Amino acid sequence: MTVITDFSANQMYKDSDLNEVSAVLPNGNAEFYFGQIYDWSKIFVEKRIIDPEKYFELFE
Repeated sequence: MTVITDFSANQMYKDSDLNEVSAVLPNGNAEFYFGQIYDWSKIFVEKRIIDPEKYFELFE
């Protein structure tokens, strides 16, 4: 699945079938998870984080 965030327009563009994504999520609420993706992507851009995996390893 591809998600493109446009912070200037405050929108996200999703390239996938949301039903398929919702089926594999623990609570089935795809919009909640897309909100999380938007929020985290904004943090990554603002903090210039190019390797999110390494960023999360700092908190382990």
